[in-house]
Amino acid sequence: MRHAHTGGQTGWDNSIDFLLEDFVVVGSLHVLVERSGETANLAGTLDIKGEARPFQAEVNKLMHLIINSLYSKKEIFLRELISNAADALDKVRLHSLTNPNLGSELELTIKIRADKPARLLHIVDTGIGMSESELHNNLGQIAHSGTAEFLKTLKAEDSKNLIGQFGVGFYSAFLVSDKVTVKSKSATDDQYLWVSNSSSYVVARDEAGPFVRGTTVTLHIKNDSVSFLEQEKLEKLIKTYSQFIDYPIYLYKVEEQEVEVEDEEKKAEWEKKKAEKEARLKEKEEAGEKEGTVVDKHEEEDDIGDEPPKKTITVASLGKTIADYALMNSVKPLWARDPSEVTKDEYHSFYKSFTEDEKPPLAYVHFKVEGNVPFRALLYIPRKAPFEILDNLNPKSDISFHVNRIFITKDLGDDFLRKYISFVKGFCDATDFPLQVSRESVRRSNLRIVGNKITKKVLDLIKNLAKDPEEYYDFWKEYSKFIKLGVAEGDANKERLAALLRYQSSYTIGKDEKALTSLEDYVSRMKKNQKVIYFLSCQTIYECKTSPLSENLIKFAYEILFFTDSIDEFIMQSFREYKDYRFQNIAKDGAKIGEHSKKRKEYIKQQEAAYESLIKFLLLVLNDEVDRVTISSRLHSSPFAAITKEWAHSGTMQRVQNTRTRDRGIHECVLFLHQLIHYALLIKLLLAARIYFNQKLKLEINPRHPIVKKLLTKTDAIVAEGATDEDILLADPELNDMCRMLYEMAKVRSGYEFKDPIKFSKLLESSVLRFYNIGSDEVLEEEPVFDDDDAGETKDEEGGKDMDDEEGGETPSAEESERDEL
Repeated sequence: MRHAHTGGQTGWDNSIDFLLEDFVVVGSLHVLVERSGETANLAGTLDIKGEARPFQAEVNKLMHLIINSLYSKKEIFLRELISNAADALDKVRLHSLTNPNLGSELELTIKIRADKPARLLHIVDTGIGMSESELHNNLGQIAHSGTAEFLKTLKAEDSKNLIGQFGVGFYSAFLVSDKVTVKSKSATDDQYLWVSNSSSYVVARDEAGPFVRGTTVTLHIKNDSVSFLEQEKLEKLIKTYSQFIDYPIYLYKVEEQEVEVEDEEKKAEWEKKKAEKEARLKEKEEAGEKEGTVVDKHEEEDDIGDEPPKKTITVASLGKTIADYALMNSVKPLWARDPSEVTKDEYHSFYKSFTEDEKPPLAYVHFKVEGNVPFRALLYIPRKAPFEILDNLNPKSDISFHVNRIFITKDLGDDFLRKYISFVKGFCDATDFPLQVSRESVRRSNLRIVGNKITKKVLDLIKNLAKDPEEYYDFWKEYSKFIKLGVAEGDANKERLAALLRYQSSYTIGKDEKALTSLEDYVSRMKKNQKVIYFLSCQTIYECKTSPLSENLIKFAYEILFFTDSIDEFIMQSFREYKDYRFQNIAKDGAKIGEHSKKRKEYIKQQEAAYESLIKFLLLVLNDEVDRVTISSRLHSSPFAAITKEWAHSGTMQRVQNTRTRDRGIHECVLFLHQLIHYALLIKLLLAARIYFNQKLKLEINPRHPIVKKLLTKTDAIVAEGATDEDILLADPELNDMCRMLYEMAKVRSGYEFKDPIKFSKLLESSVLRFYNIGSDEVLEEEPVFDDDDAGETKDEEGGKDMDDEEGGETPSAEESERDEL
């Protein structure tokens, strides 16, 4: 409980002008304090007798710490003084239940007013007030634990004590002021003044205009802090730090209003024109009477109006002001209410009030936690992911941390909230939460407890959201990367996050385009003897479902998860199994595709023997990129498929990495990797990148495909017994080119990029020439050659004569020539 609290005054509306005038006077008084034979000047002479006392010996050290070290922001002073005022209001509300003499009829309020000409800032409340002894005890020393103890604790690097134990918040007033005056009246004592310049203080009876109850703190603002007298800045600070205080906070605001007044400069001219118009009308009327006609008074074209011209000016220019107290904290803390009493519209309205998001939230959770660290929280998931955190190496949480409804900070550190739920917005309000002495930071251990509980609540919220497929589709579209990142990080919530993963698959693509499958649902549909979860990484769903790698699995009704997000394959580096089922990338070597009976194994062995010549030929022709050629168990309708090593990146991942490196540069490529995977895995991947991206591939062939059978008939004739490798390569160059082209096409269909697009284009061109029986030695038709003289004989189409023969033409300037060139 704070000891440096403030109070307020009664009869507010009738006495506020008097009160402020009184403090202007106090601001010019001079207080003489006798202390050890010396006189301390407190900026004026006080014409009333009072007991003058020095601070405790250590207080000067404390003041130096407060002003120079303890607070990182000067603006904190207003939060501290408002908090003290709220404490005083809490006390009077509690005590008035048993003591009617406290003046319970008074409205419990806090009012703030700046006096710029006098450089004064007043914070007034109608709280409990302080007696003479309380002014000494609460403001003359640092609580009851002792200043020396406080300073000792403050200097300890690992043990900063609590602000509530020592009550130093009041002294933050000296961050912006060189003198502080406190006027206070409790129900049990007379009205007193407390005045200090931070080195000493005086307490004196206040004989002028007593008020019923409360405290007013007046700050005599320093020259370098006058910006805190601006009403715009005060309003911003109140709404930032104290808008959820229980009691109404009013700020005295001067409004800049405009009024219309007569334009004196134009009035004389208007009167002259009006007189001339009236004279003309009079002449016409007289002439009309003679002729017996009626004059139309509105036929005058120079109608100047019935009233003199006006102009718009500000009220201030008239030497007047329009001012009143405006409520600063009209928005009430919704989290403080019982969730059962809050409507959906109220939740949505509150969300819009602090986010300025026109769209309602996707979901929200409102809860209260009891125990060693009690707190309340109201958290929202925005309908759209905040774009600023999608490309951030270290996204910060957007949760406002309050203690007893007083805003403390949003900078809660990296260990407060898991990065995979950093998109959540809202409020966390703790009670009796241990703060560091300046109240600008909080104890990490307790904060981690709060963060862990919030994380679990948010994951439960997302889990409930997943019960509605349409709502979850909207969530997944925006936040899938966050959940996947959480799985990749592999923390204690890995299993809960894995249950939230959703993918399209070979089973769902025939259904609604929004249809997704969870891993749990996938496992429930697995075949009886299926041991792995199949997945394929592609850039589009169309590429996945038409890939040669998925042909046999789809034919035999094995479900395949389709990974189309660049992060999907990355997370499999650390997320290797789900409920004892290993993930299997069907684009990699070692994948067991479909049933593996003894008969099937025997069949593959027979085919390898039958296709021995083709296998040897392909190994020779593709030696620069292929180190194995085998009979495929994946292929059904395609001739070839390119397969990567089991520990290397698939073609799709290599293509993603190459694209990002080219388009975004190496720095952003590293940034991208850091977003997707754990830091240790990032280092591992970067060190192994050259190995991963330069490995030879395995080529799988389909022995049932007619192209492969045709190739076999040719290689059987070429790969004869005793033929050398050189003989085989030189035997049929066209066959070499055909195999190279089929291999390049298989690579592209398997997710790889063309390693050499120019070379492939030439192979394709050669194939077209052979198709049309065009020999490579066929001579190209020569391009016609034109003499240089012909260029000068070009006729002007319109003039019909040689352009060079034109006479009288001007030589173009250098500027014109340059323009024509461009």
